[in-house]
Amino acid sequence: MPVSVHVNQINESGFRVILHPILAEQLGIHYWIYSILRFGLKAVEIEIQISKEVREDSIILTADIVEELSLPLDCSFEIKKSEEELHLGPFIGILAAAKDVELNKRFKGLSNYVRKYDQIKGAIFAFSFESINKQEMIMKGYLYHPRENIWVEKTTKSYPASLYINARLNKKDREYLKSIYGSKLFNYKILNKWEIHQILFAFPEVKVYLPETYLYENPNQVLRLLEKHKSIYIKPLSSFGGMGVRKLTKTAHSFLLEYREAMENIKVDMEEESLKDYFISSLEPEKYLIQQGLNIEYMDKRVCDFRVALNKDQNGKWKVSGIAARIGNKESVVSNFSSGGSVTSFEKVLLNHFQLEDRKISEMKEKVMALSIKIINCLEKSGQRFGKLAIDLAIDKELRLWMIELNNRSPNDFLFAYAGDIETTYEMKLDNMLYAKGLAGFHSDN
Repeated sequence: MPVSVHVNQINESGFRVILHPILAEQLGIHYWIYSILRFGLKAVEIEIQISKEVREDSIILTADIVEELSLPLDCSFEIKKSEEELHLGPFIGILAAAKDVELNKRFKGLSNYVRKYDQIKGAIFAFSFESINKQEMIMKGYLYHPRENIWVEKTTKSYPASLYINARLNKKDREYLKSIYGSKLFNYKILNKWEIHQILFAFPEVKVYLPETYLYENPNQVLRLLEKHKSIYIKPLSSFGGMGVRKLTKTAHSFLLEYREAMENIKVDMEEESLKDYFISSLEPEKYLIQQGLNIEYMDKRVCDFRVALNKDQNGKWKVSGIAARIGNKESVVSNFSSGGSVTSFEKVLLNHFQLEDRKISEMKEKVMALSIKIINCLEKSGQRFGKLAIDLAIDKELRLWMIELNNRSPNDFLFAYAGDIETTYEMKLDNMLYAKGLAGFHSDN
């Protein structure tokens, strides 16, 4: 099990580590003379010296070790034995952007990852893919200094021990990181809506919660689906925030097309031939989903669904971090906050709209949480490793649960802050860092 230590430096040459006998006993290295000390992916050979002159909760490193490993001495560290090596850390990398200019824009948001640094510890380094020097296996970015509570820019570090990918990367860049880190990274690849649907549709226990969904091919396919359902949704495969979503409803003598553009809700009545022409000119085959519309317009005829935030803990176990109700703007086809919607609590919607008593609300919440975990477990059977996801579920007027979408592209944690629950937002950021800490080898139970 990792042990918290203070790391101090002596201005001597050589590669010597000095520690107290009690700490050596805790680590199970009392008889070790030589070993490897690893920080991130970099390692040095060391000589071990045991001395009662050192504090029980400290280790002393020579200047050569500190320089070779580029150790930030103002961080709080843990140390652990892993087979024949000693690991100092955690050393966590946050890949926050593909390009340096994007990283600089996201700089202010980095503070949310370290608000509870005392529970994370170690070195936390934020960087862009552009900053990586593959030949020397180093990178430049922002290093967090906990004593001053600041991020220091243009710091050069070797590769971290684990990686939280919070940026959109191309296939070549993803493959490079995967070749280096293997299972020590998470949120490696962003899946689009159709890929997610195909994976989940293969599982009978989840399939029953999916609206009827197809990959768009041609206008006639849309019209055939409209013969089965009063309305359908047309969604770009890779959009987020409700962008590009259209709703199509069959009326008595025509079709009503609804969408949101330039912060305005647009409604257009179309005849069948005009509708076909619109689809041919506006929709590229195999770039959109067509999906059964659901009876989820309530709360003064506003679209309402429920965002379920899921994050892995330090030991890699999924947990439901929070559930928030998203209520669309009046006459909007989507519920997204970024499209003018609002956010409130799960309980408030079930109480005010469905008039459920407390016991029934608790039962429904348990069902939502259990279904969310079931969906995530099925998704990970596809061979993908995630640590952070969000699921959008709906409850129709018959109290039936549906899965609308799954967001694996940096879900907005601040959705809960908009509902007045900033602490849940901060807890999710902490969970992401603790999961990265676990991937770095610093679990809470080993």
